[in-house]
Amino acid sequence: MSVFDSNESFNWLCSVYDPALRNDSLLNLGKNRQQFEDLGPVIWNSPGQVTILLQEIISLYPYLTGNSPSLVLTPELSNRVCNVLVLFQCIALHPDTKMELINAQIPSYLFPFLQNMSENILKSREFEYLKLTSLGVFGSLVKSDSFEVIKYLLSTEIVPQCLKIMEVSSELSKTVALFIFMRIILNENGLNYIC
Repeated sequence: MSVFDSNESFNWLCSVYDPALRNDSLLNLGKNRQQFEDLGPVIWNSPGQVTILLQEIISLYPYLTGNSPSLVLTPELSNRVCNVLVLFQCIALHPDTKMELINAQIPSYLFPFLQNMSENILKSREFEYLKLTSLGVFGSLVKSDSFEVIKYLLSTEIVPQCLKIMEVSSELSKTVALFIFMRIILNENGLNYIC
């Protein structure tokens, strides 16, 4: 089914532009993403949508330092950005937008959610959800055995990040990081990189 086949889903897509309605729209699009096979390309090709999603991600960066007591990563903030990351997973999974996402360097915006943070942030459930959902975007990228995807990922810090996550994160994050790592080394270039 297409996003355009449902008035409700089309309204959710349009409501992303309205800051007052955005949170509910992101939630509903994420919850219903599997109903719409074209959601990734529709978001990617809708004017300003990717920019809005990136703004949501970047708006959370100050909360990751743990240096300011006034900036507390709340469940609401974490869930909102997790919903954004779920939409990026749709873009990463779709064959028509996967390479577009990579060529635009969008995954590089997710690395702050994977990197080591202060002890307080590392132990928070909100941060763990962000890490797990960010890993989900990378996991979506590696699901297809694409030379270009692996080549891109090897040019980033994803391998060392996955290894670190496999040491110190929750079981679920460890599992997704292991999946990403395994998909990379199952590729000849990935194996050469590791060896």
